[in-house]
Amino acid sequence: MKTYRITKYNPKKRNASGVFQDLSEWTSVSDIGKAKYNKPTYEAYKIIEDAYVFAITSIMEEQQTGYLIIEKLSNYATHTKLKLSRKKGFLQDLDFDYQKDIASLKDSQKLSGTLLDLIIRLILREEICMKLRNPKLKVTFGYDYYMYISVVAISNILRSQIVSRRLFVE
Repeated sequence: MKTYRITKYNPKKRNASGVFQDLSEWTSVSDIGKAKYNKPTYEAYKIIEDAYVFAITSIMEEQQTGYLIIEKLSNYATHTKLKLSRKKGFLQDLDFDYQKDIASLKDSQKLSGTLLDLIIRLILREEICMKLRNPKLKVTFGYDYYMYISVVAISNILRSQIVSRRLFVE
């Protein structure tokens, strides 16, 4: 398998060591509206988040797999923490039942469809942390919107579709 780094960060803005140099780039849902990050809007944030979800689900489709399995579940979001995040506006557009959708999560659980979409978004919004895998691919999330996908290959057509959504595939 080959590992691809898929991020919102333009590789041209990295130094010789590969470190991203643009400190005005937002890295979290909590950066929305902050002057330090050029006051990103929720709508601008959501476009990028949607692109990450698209990348994962499209790679799954290309690999002809309909699920991912939870691995190394941690940073479990408590009901209280999620209420606070919702109050701060970090969970806009996310509709879920804590007991049914979050509290019941466990390692080795298969995720697909709308629950997988929700979990990806909660990972990106730093509410929960886990790796996602199946026999054909592995998805690892790093800090600051770094995502790594290990898979045999990503087709050039799909790579172009991901890039057209303002992500970079390296």
